[in-house]
Amino acid sequence: MTFFSTGGASTGANENIAEQNGTVLPPNISTVLLPPSPSTQNFIVAEISYFQPQISEISYDISTGAMPTGAFSLSISSPSELGQVLISDLGFISNPSDSIGQKLYAPVLLESWRLDRSARLEPWSQSGSVSWGSLSFINHKDRYTAIVEQGSPDGRTVAIKKGVKRFDKSRGVFVDPPYSEMTTIFSGVGNGLWRRNVNTIDLDIRDAGYQGENPIQRVLYGGTGGYDGSDNIKGRPLPFCRGGSASNPIQNVSPVMIDPINNIWQYNDAPGSIINLYERGAEVFTYAGDTTNLYSGSVAAGAYRTDNSRGLFQLGSPAVGAITADVTGDFAVASSQNTAASIARFILTETIGIDPAYIDIGAFIGLDADRNFKAGIYLTEPVDAMSVVDTCLRSINAWLTPTHSGFLQPVVLRAPGFSGISATYGAGQIISCAVQTLPELLTPPPYRIRVAYNQRYTTQTDNWAGAATEDRKQFAAEQWSFANWLSADNLANYRRLNDPPPVETYLLEEANAQSIADEFGAIFGTRRSIYNLELPMYLASRHEIGSSISFSYPGISENPVMGLVLGDSVDFNSASFTLKVLV
Repeated sequence: MTFFSTGGASTGANENIAEQNGTVLPPNISTVLLPPSPSTQNFIVAEISYFQPQISEISYDISTGAMPTGAFSLSISSPSELGQVLISDLGFISNPSDSIGQKLYAPVLLESWRLDRSARLEPWSQSGSVSWGSLSFINHKDRYTAIVEQGSPDGRTVAIKKGVKRFDKSRGVFVDPPYSEMTTIFSGVGNGLWRRNVNTIDLDIRDAGYQGENPIQRVLYGGTGGYDGSDNIKGRPLPFCRGGSASNPIQNVSPVMIDPINNIWQYNDAPGSIINLYERGAEVFTYAGDTTNLYSGSVAAGAYRTDNSRGLFQLGSPAVGAITADVTGDFAVASSQNTAASIARFILTETIGIDPAYIDIGAFIGLDADRNFKAGIYLTEPVDAMSVVDTCLRSINAWLTPTHSGFLQPVVLRAPGFSGISATYGAGQIISCAVQTLPELLTPPPYRIRVAYNQRYTTQTDNWAGAATEDRKQFAAEQWSFANWLSADNLANYRRLNDPPPVETYLLEEANAQSIADEFGAIFGTRRSIYNLELPMYLASRHEIGSSISFSYPGISENPVMGLVLGDSVDFNSASFTLKVLV
């Protein structure tokens, strides 16, 4: 996570500086950092929110006619509150006229902190993009000890802003800028609790995706009967089904039997629909309609009815073999969403509950318009919510990346040079350039890349009903269908053939999967290199993950080569900034 910078000024002034240093920048790129200057001081502030439990004094109503003597009052003080730690490296005082009023940022923030961002490269990897770092500040005379002992910053907002103090010659001092001129360079959350040292306090920080590193389904069956499930499934997560359509349903899922006495099954924790229902691979039950109460009325033997408002169905007679279904699933609030980008978006905002202020909603809408690829998910066991989001986006060759300002933004992975170059750097700006080892499965380039789609969530190989067709048996026996990219050149040119595992996706249609396989082939099916490019902070910090740059450097290339930014890192003690670039 590299959301640190050392100063700021107007766009025009910075572009002039860049031109003087020989950097080629398009006119719409604004430089948000200044190189050191005797008339300015770059500084940092950090705003750390924390949850502070309170021990409330409970009052009693003792007046006649109000409540019984000794009963708890319905009006008591709040049991908790949110506080803030406001700190800076050089100190800062906002103006009374600022939007936050006049506040003091104590000069206790230490310079020994680091921020990093990285994005997964290989699409078959299960890891996603992440940003992380840490802050350290002085605990002078135990000023913050009570907060550390009682307050929790875990999952609470952390913002880092940069500003520029300008020297006032008439007074001989550096003057604080208005708060409105401060630029947010990181917005995320606390990662865990404070760590108290002898004289300092440390805190790890993360992007907002940290809030989603919990099981995606946290609603469990209570085992009390009825819709709460029988005692046999007590503590088991409700099925989580999202996406699919009547023409492209989520295939061959195993619903959960919640009431064995009344033959009631559940396929989603929200509304949905049953497209096909199978017993031992054959459609032996006749559909008898939809209702909103499966405990009212009945259904005939050999038939089934649904309560799609609850993601339920009821058989008219006990099952004699494995029950599977092709289904669709809605969100409780966002309703029907059946594309990979829209499912990822609403898992973030509705299922996980991440504040939309942390999410680039416009980027998700644009991605969905560009890649309207049908997708579907069915989960019955605890799965990390962010891993589900990552798989949604991997299905359309995209990352969920944290921006410098803390937004979670989906970015499509493009081959270097595919999109417009945002800047060009040479030996006059590059401090150092070093090659990094590629992942083993990318060197030499793979001869084929497989994209797995249309998952059968239950595979079946035996105990078929007599009415099960041969097509159905063959289809249900395999977990995936595959779209393939193949390279005859790589097959002929390299003695050790790289054959990475399939890229597992939530896609439902072959054409979409083939499109993604071809994109992966264009990116990974040719020779690639990764370079660590060290640049002055005021230049490098303009670039987000996924942006394209070009550079030349003695011993690497005399002519500019095109590259894709995969990550970055910065250490406060250094005036430089390292970009991880794929070429």
